[in-house]
Amino acid sequence: MKTVKLIFITLLTTISCASEGPDIREDQAVEVAVSLDTGHLLTKSADPDEDKISNANLFVFNKEGDLEEYRYLDARRNGGRLPDITLSLIKGLDYSVAVCANFGYSINGIRSLDDLRNHRYHLAYPDEYKEGIPMSGIAAVTPAGPDSITVKLKRMMAKLTIDVDRSALEKNVRFSVAKISVRQSPRSATVFGKSRAEGRNDTFRTGFLKSGRDADQLNMETSPGMSRSLSLYMMENMQGDLPEGNESCSYVEIEAEYDSPEKYTRYGQYLIYRFYLGERKGNYDIERNSHYRITIRPEGDGLSEDGWRIDKTGLTDYAPKLVLHPSDYNECMPGDTVHIWCDVVPKTTPMTIDPVSHDEDVGVRELYDYEIDKDGHGLKVIPKTGGSILVYFEAGAPVNDSALALIVVDP
Repeated sequence: MKTVKLIFITLLTTISCASEGPDIREDQAVEVAVSLDTGHLLTKSADPDEDKISNANLFVFNKEGDLEEYRYLDARRNGGRLPDITLSLIKGLDYSVAVCANFGYSINGIRSLDDLRNHRYHLAYPDEYKEGIPMSGIAAVTPAGPDSITVKLKRMMAKLTIDVDRSALEKNVRFSVAKISVRQSPRSATVFGKSRAEGRNDTFRTGFLKSGRDADQLNMETSPGMSRSLSLYMMENMQGDLPEGNESCSYVEIEAEYDSPEKYTRYGQYLIYRFYLGERKGNYDIERNSHYRITIRPEGDGLSEDGWRIDKTGLTDYAPKLVLHPSDYNECMPGDTVHIWCDVVPKTTPMTIDPVSHDEDVGVRELYDYEIDKDGHGLKVIPKTGGSILVYFEAGAPVNDSALALIVVDP
């Protein structure tokens, strides 16, 4: 599994502007138009609308970081779009204009830029996107006359785009995703700067999830073995480098229906895959306004890793069995190749294969050549002359069964 992180928008920091000029008067005020820019995403998703802005808290701070002006803007009161924003600022003075979009409420009690930086936005539930993805941004301006600025907004959430590569699974293994979700997703985030969940009480046990038809995207192929993709969303969680299993670290969990010759999931039970999203092993940072692309690539029987990351408690063993193929009676001509083998469950069952001749006076190799299969469960027989051949298959524990195949070679 490989994780790649791409940043949507370059981090925007407050710019230190020129110092205040002498003898500034009220009549030197100028108009400054403010526009908002949500940037451009690498991909689009139907849920949620990643560029939607329903409402905005706008703050104007002076050089000392004190609040000069505050406005709450609501698109519902202006025909579905935010009203135009024009500020009246003093020429030559330094200002910081901060915007918090899609919070859905008026932020009260902010008197300084530090107050706003320390403010935490809280989700009522993990997919609370009716108002749009929460965003924030800040820009600096020192107007010398009528001016305009753009506040570049950063989404306070990360986008996780996931697909499944089944090309390395054994042919007789079926792996179907029933549900995928973000676990231990933060309930809140600071408006600016790095944010992280502050303990178990600040996380949703199950965050944004997709199941049923939505999860079926991971069961539909775009090319042999490769599924379609789907996206999940979660608040920033910059936990840094920690031992695995910290209760505040976010991860993705997949619940899958599973079937192989040896194991399967009963109705209502699942094989569970879990994985973290940090940039490297031991790192658990999930950064705001970032796009994480994850490919899940199970190999072999899909159960190669033990422990927390692959939870196999939902699997049931098939009953031990030994099935002979293609038949217990086979006919051929000299020089033909006859392949006889056994399906044995579990696959790790030890198997003994013993080919013999009916004619005790003639050695086996005088009548035919044979080669045991690499997995030890079958053999290929090439008769040299007419006669009959018996092949004994004996499976050890836990199957403890045997089979006998007869090959009749017409002279």
